[in-house]
Amino acid sequence: LACLAVWLLVAVATRYSSAAALAAAVAAPIVTVLVTASVATAAIVLVLSAILVWRHAENIRRLRAGTEGKIGGKKSPPPDTGE
Repeated sequence: LACLAVWLLVAVATRYSSAAALAAAVAAPIVTVLVTASVATAAIVLVLSAILVWRHAENIRRLRAGTEGKIGGKKSPPPDTGE
């Protein structure tokens, strides 16, 4: 629930779903340690969070470039394939 709260807070503040997912992923290991006090569980969550951040590399590039789509924003038209 804490990670969901982080996701919602960031999503509402920025309107970027990918930024919210990244923030929740960063918060997850911290929340895990605070809630479970288990370093082993937190380590597993840290690995999963790192994978999520790695898988969001393209989203991070678009966020930095200012081209990432916003929640509720207009979708860009599909690229013209010449068909």
